[in-house]
Amino acid sequence: MKKYVKECVGIEINTNNADFARKKCKAKIFSCPLDTTGIPKEYFDLIFLFETLEHLEDPLSVLKQAAEYLKPTGSICIQVPNISDALLSVYRLNGYADFYYSQ
Repeated sequence: MKKYVKECVGIEINTNNADFARKKCKAKIFSCPLDTTGIPKEYFDLIFLFETLEHLEDPLSVLKQAAEYLKPTGSICIQVPNISDALLSVYRLNGYADFYYSQ
């Protein structure tokens, strides 16, 4: 993504995962909720929530908050797990299955 955008920012509450993401992605990764980062509202063109909603106690409030940080023409892209994920059901990738079922 980085070569297509001006800036990449991530939120990863788990500090070990955040450290890994900082090193691997060379991006700005916060280990705190979005509303405590100091990022101004209406900042982002795109917000991605990849395999996140299913882990949240109150996903609707997180979506509402994320929307506050979008520019008026921004979009939120959401991906949630699917038991019929093609990587499992079609391609039968064992490495992905180990990751998928461990969450």
